[in-house]
Amino acid sequence: VPQMNRRSCCLSASFRVPTNPFGNCCLIVVAAPGFAHLLDMHGETGEIVVRYLRYDALGHLFTGLSLAGAAALRGAGDMRSPMLMLGSVSVFNVIASTALVYGWGPFPKMKIDGIVAGTVLARASGGLLMIIALTKGISGLKLTWNQITLRGDTVRRILRIGGPAAL
Repeated sequence: VPQMNRRSCCLSASFRVPTNPFGNCCLIVVAAPGFAHLLDMHGETGEIVVRYLRYDALGHLFTGLSLAGAAALRGAGDMRSPMLMLGSVSVFNVIASTALVYGWGPFPKMKIDGIVAGTVLARASGGLLMIIALTKGISGLKLTWNQITLRGDTVRRILRIGGPAAL
């Protein structure tokens, strides 16, 4: 079972990488002006919404990695590590966004764009933190490239468990 858990963790993370940037990110980048129009936001407000959504879309890749890793750790019985990692990302998000909005210390004053920049930085740090934790090995899970192979039994198990949640 531990070998199957490790393989499922690796495959879940690998499924998340190709589907997220081409699915969510591209869709959001392309649809952002339409969202602003549907919300009747034009002029400067519309530009802010479009810019915010497009920059925010970049963070989705990292969010997907964080959430897939956190789910794998919870599935292995480790509730504390994902909580600490995701909680740290949230705290970093608040600090980074505030620092970038107001230009604290060495950070530039970005006003409203600082909110999304801080969010993307926090999401990127969370995704990288999760990848580092899983590649070093945590809670019996170790992300290794040689285990990222598609095998029918493992793919069926992942889809049987995660498929309904994806709908």
